[in-house]
Amino acid sequence: KMTQIKETNSIRYNLTYDVVFKETFTSSLKGTCDLLNKILNENIKEDEVMITSNELLGESVDVKNSLLDIRLNVLKRLDINLEMQRNRNYNYSLIERMIIYNSKMISESMNPGSLYQGKKCISIVFINFSLEGFEECVNIISYRKKDGKKVSKHEIYVIDLTKSDSCDNLELKRWLELIKSENPQSFKGESKIMDEVIKKVFEVNADEKIRARLDSQEMYAIDYNIAMGEAEEKGMQRGLQKGLEKGMAKGLEQGLEQGSRIKELEIAKNMKDMGLDVEVISKATSLSVEEINKL
Repeated sequence: KMTQIKETNSIRYNLTYDVVFKETFTSSLKGTCDLLNKILNENIKEDEVMITSNELLGESVDVKNSLLDIRLNVLKRLDINLEMQRNRNYNYSLIERMIIYNSKMISESMNPGSLYQGKKCISIVFINFSLEGFEECVNIISYRKKDGKKVSKHEIYVIDLTKSDSCDNLELKRWLELIKSENPQSFKGESKIMDEVIKKVFEVNADEKIRARLDSQEMYAIDYNIAMGEAEEKGMQRGLQKGLEKGMAKGLEQGLEQGSRIKELEIAKNMKDMGLDVEVISKATSLSVEEINKL
């Protein structure tokens, strides 16, 4: 059910939410093509693009993220996967996942009857957080020799939305800023294509079924963060308690050892005052002759 939404400057869910990202760019191929052209330096046209099945063969149905967000076929020469990753809350390597996805796409794209010949496969993942080792706004993973020479046409793009300020491609920079903006209306009027995308974002936010899915995702994320925070706090408390217990035990042990030595020194001094030979005192205690002579 699609409802009318009042024109406001803000929205609840922007394009960093994978549901909004997918619904918007699958229904606005002009926007998708324009964004791809800015990233890939291509000239892809809307009538050249077809949305294809986002399911990868052989992917486990038990894996939550087993489906690609958006998968596109461009004139049977490009196989493109677009992914949105808003949060870093995952228990797997994002880069390894993208490599696996790209590898599966390469395998599926091979032309029947040809020897390892197929479409160029490109995976593009937008991340809304910094990822260690990826310092640029647009990071490209490709197959290269040690000397830097490229040996394969396939590529993976990791686009860090948090570093959009450093993007030297001004047109792409505006797209990235729109994607992460909570106020998409501020971009209205920049281009007809952007206006179309902005309108779709508001329509998606107004769709009750989609909002229910987004609300559910948001609650799951909040619960997950709370659970992780509580687990971390409990872990710290357990660690502190163990540390205190260990410290107290060590302190007691050292205290007993110190007390025992003080007592032994007192006994040795009394024996020495009684005129006993230092050799005899040394044998009766754990003290050396030198230690006894200093008493």
